[in-house]
Amino acid sequence: MKQEVAAAAAFLVLTAMRAFAALRERPVHAEFWLATTLLFLSLATVVGTIILPTISVTTGARWYAGLAFAFTLTMVLAARGRLKDASHGDGVLVALGALVPTKLATPALWVWLLWLSTVAGAGLSIAAVGRIVDWNFLVATLGVMIVWLLALVSGLSFVVLLGAGEIAPPLPTRAAFAGCLVVLGLYQAVVPAPSHAGTATPVDAWALADPSFRTLREVLRPPAPADADFYPFLQQHTNLGPETPVAAFDVRHATLTGVPATTRPHVFLFVIDSLRRDYVSAYNPSNTFTPALKAFAAENIVFDRAFTRYGATGLSVPSIWVGGMVPHKQYPTPFGPFNALYALLMDQQYTPWLSWDNVVDVIVPREGTGPRLSANRAVKDFRFCEMVGDIRDRLGELTPGGPPVFTWGLAQDVHISAMTREGGGVVDDQPYPGFHPPYASRVRRLDGCFGAFVDDLKARGLYDHSIIIFTADHGDSLGEEGRWGHAYTLFPEILQVPLIVHLPRAMRERFETDTTAPAFTADVTPTLYALLGHKTTPPSPAFGQPLFWPKGEARQPRASDGVLVASSYGSVYGWLNDNGRQLYVSDGVSLRDYRYELDGSPTGRALPVTPDDRREGQNAIREAIGEVASFYRYAATGPK
Repeated sequence: MKQEVAAAAAFLVLTAMRAFAALRERPVHAEFWLATTLLFLSLATVVGTIILPTISVTTGARWYAGLAFAFTLTMVLAARGRLKDASHGDGVLVALGALVPTKLATPALWVWLLWLSTVAGAGLSIAAVGRIVDWNFLVATLGVMIVWLLALVSGLSFVVLLGAGEIAPPLPTRAAFAGCLVVLGLYQAVVPAPSHAGTATPVDAWALADPSFRTLREVLRPPAPADADFYPFLQQHTNLGPETPVAAFDVRHATLTGVPATTRPHVFLFVIDSLRRDYVSAYNPSNTFTPALKAFAAENIVFDRAFTRYGATGLSVPSIWVGGMVPHKQYPTPFGPFNALYALLMDQQYTPWLSWDNVVDVIVPREGTGPRLSANRAVKDFRFCEMVGDIRDRLGELTPGGPPVFTWGLAQDVHISAMTREGGGVVDDQPYPGFHPPYASRVRRLDGCFGAFVDDLKARGLYDHSIIIFTADHGDSLGEEGRWGHAYTLFPEILQVPLIVHLPRAMRERFETDTTAPAFTADVTPTLYALLGHKTTPPSPAFGQPLFWPKGEARQPRASDGVLVASSYGSVYGWLNDNGRQLYVSDGVSLRDYRYELDGSPTGRALPVTPDDRREGQNAIREAIGEVASFYRYAATGPK
């Protein structure tokens, strides 16, 4: 069906263009300039409405960039087509001649078969890349459009070559034109526009599985924005530019006095970039490849419903160090005053051992930090086993009564780009039925190194004098309903993360927790404040709260029954409420809303979005974004 619809649309456009050109004094020249103009407008539209918004460039400047890029590329293609100067004198093919090889000027069958195989191979290669890494279907969409264009130009060239422009059509042009109108009309009447409820209909499910149909549907039946004012509001508060300054001021979860706590355990905070919750056995009984984490979880504290506040590293890592939401800006400078965790570490005289990734390098002051972990590695090559190897080599430096250490490690083992650079295959010879093998094999590898680290702490007598936190900055999409990656989306498999905590025995006897309540990676910093003896007060409702509190005391409730979550790079925001069981997402990139029931599965259950849902969800998101802006004292008034 989709091939017929696409062909009908192309035929209508080309026929109308050639009919108009035939009225001109020089039809071939008119065709050339019309085709060139159409290519220019198409490229500008693709850049301005698909590419740049997908990577969250939503300012008016995107149209200038789109027009400039389209003009440059169109002129290059048109000039190359003119140089080739197809002898058949077809104005459309002269304009687009650069898109087919010169060798296609011969009717040799092998040349055409080789070229068609090349085009098909390009399509398959793009589809394969899209299954490994994609940004809100950007790679797949562009791949579909490229293959469509190459196939169209190749077909036109082949027909004109064989017939020298004199092939008698099987149907009169008027009949063919009318038939194409009927095909397009039927499509518009039968195929519904994209819904606002994930895969709520079979057509939506088909669109997720078939990138060609999805692209065609988006072009012919684009989703109508549910709220014309709301999505610009999201875009306005996303990726704040220099026109929206954010002044630095101290952010603290409690008053810091400089007096060290009586008991200061070592703190080992391990954050695995892109680690999904269902790839950890404590959250998925069918997982048999993380025995060390299973043993660790069995004797420690597993938070059943743990989430990140941001769906990618760029803002998720700062939210951990700050202990709450941060301005959607990468990054306010200086960032140090906002860093509540670093302030606590300095106040309590900890020695930080950190892996200096790109984000930590900006948000953590260098004063008072010890030697780097993975110092001889580029960030993209940070691996968990090497990080804990560095830590284990230094454990002998720790002495009873000496200053405690705080370690931060952001390992890249299962980040989709790291797996791609390593060839995208498994790193062992084990089967992983029901899992994504390249990803699962790397989780198995880091699990073994984590187990060795815990055993080493126990052997050295340090285990009961340490806090160990194992978590992730966010999860990842691994092909669920055609989704890959995490940069510009906010689906359940991205928000749900593992969170397992070990406390020294004496500390565990003094504190209690509720592992069934929602927990967030942004709660780590207020938790450390509380465990080190501070009475915490959230700086604003946008901040986290301690996951542990002294026994006999009432737990401090969260400021509201829901929390704001967001993409780190795109104008995609969510409202997580009903004790972490309901997720409402407003996507300011694709201009649609979603709703999910978080039922314990990796992807949750997609639900229809009613007008009441939309009103309540968008109002909650708007108010929460306003709370963040109010706390950080900025007004997002820049152009959008």
